[in-house]
This record gives sequence, structure tokens and C-alpha cells, in this order.
Amino acid sequence: NDAPSLNAADIGVAMGITGTDVAKGAADMVLTDDNFASIQKAIHEGRVIYNNIRKTVLFLLSSNFGEIITMSAAIIAGLFSPLKAIHILWVNLITDSLPALGLGVDEGTPGIMKEKPRDPKENLFAHGGLATTLFYGTVIACITLGAFLIVPVEMLLAAGRALTVEGINEMMAVGNTYMRCQTYAFTTLGVSQLFHALGMRDVKTSVFRMNYSRNRMIIFAFFFGLMLQVAVTEVVFFERMFETVELSLQEWGMLLILATVPLWFHELRVLYYKLFRREQA
Repeated sequence: NDAPSLNAADIGVAMGITGTDVAKGAADMVLTDDNFASIQKAIHEGRVIYNNIRKTVLFLLSSNFGEIITMSAAIIAGLFSPLKAIHILWVNLITDSLPALGLGVDEGTPGIMKEKPRDPKENLFAHGGLATTLFYGTVIACITLGAFLIVPVEMLLAAGRALTVEGINEMMAVGNTYMRCQTYAFTTLGVSQLFHALGMRDVKTSVFRMNYSRNRMIIFAFFFGLMLQVAVTEVVFFERMFETVELSLQEWGMLLILATVPLWFHELRVLYYKLFRREQA
């Protein structure tokens, strides 16, 4: 009777075809095809699923944390609101959800089976997960607030006035300046999260060396999300709905550069990881 041995083992494995009912009942894992090679496939699939869940959750948390910091910092500083409620709803439904779907169906990194076994008790924030959430959330918030303040700061500097909260709010009240500032913040926030998702696929690999043929969904999510974000400022119907203004090519270029900042930090993180691993070797 193999039941006592199966119970005592860390992971009891029984055959699904030739194994007895007693052995199957005592086992933690039943091989339905009686092929031990299936264990490796199961481990691989399990690791891929866990990693996909982890990076999806960390992506969503860091993106939402960025939104929280953006709004909180503006309120604490006494500034006008950088985003409208409909902007936040759009970001959560489009530039958050679409990339999250892409991250959730990733096929995994080529060297996933070379990784050490994971402690079953560790949480999603282990191995730098919490730091990743806080850091990228802060980065996204900083560039969003930076985009929000570009126009009033330029106006104050051109007038030779000091950069004060009162002065910034006064400049925003001129004409449609406030609407343009919100458009800048809204656009930067949405597009930066699309770029952030590309880096979250694999925090140890440069986005320029990733195999995108293994995950066409993330590419679709990126370009479709970017197209929708452009439509929000360039299509009259959406401009009225979201209270945005049309942006020039120069403005789009400036905001796109700001939105890529999360990717810059991703590349620096990859470089640091490679240097650190080389030193350890």
C-alpha cells in the first residue's frame, strides 16, 4: 500500500491510469496520463500563471497608486484638481485594464524553469514587489503633475513672476488654460501607464530585447490604448465628453517624452540587475 508513503511525501504523486483509488486519494498530484514528464509541464504552467498574476497585480497597484498620489499631492498643495472624475474612470477602464489583460496572458520568460522554487508562504510583494509598486506609482505621479504644471509655470516665468501656488492657480484661471493643463495631465497619465506595462512584462529584461511575438495581446493593448487616448483629444465628440482640448504635434511630442519616463527607469533597473548579477558571479 503506497498511501502512507504518499501522505508522508512533500508532494505525493500517483498514477491516474494504473494507480489504485487509495493511492489517488492519498496523493497530492495525480498524473492522468501516467507520464512523469507531465510534472515538468505542470510546474512550468504554474510558474507562468503565478508570475502573470503577480505582475498584473503590481502593474494595477502601481498605476492606481500613481493616480492617488497625483490627486492627493495637488489637494495638499492647494492646486486645482489635475484630473476630472471621468478622466480617472477612463484611465481605469482603458489604459489600466487593456495592458493588464495583455500581462495576464503572457507566455512567460524563457528561463522561468531555471528560477529557484518559490516559498509557498511568500506574498505578491516579495522580492521587491512593494518597492516596485511605490516607486513606479511615484514616478507616474511626478510626471503627471509635471505635465499639469507646464503651462502655468511657463506663463509665470514669461511674466517674470515668482512660482507660487496662488500664481499657478491664477494662471490656470485664464481662458481655457485649466482645461489644457488637465488635458496634459490626463494624456501623460494614460500614455505613461501603457509604457509602464511594457516594462512590467519582465523587470529583468530590456523592452528592446523582449520577444513580443510571444504576447501579441500586449502589443494590441498598447497601440489600441494609445489610439483611444489620441482620440480623446483629437475627436470633437470625445473632446466635449471629456472636456479636453486639441493638442498640437509639438505638444504630443513633449507629452510622449514625459510618458516614456517609466521605461527609462525600467532600463536603468535592468542595467543595475545585470551589473549586480555580474558582480555576484
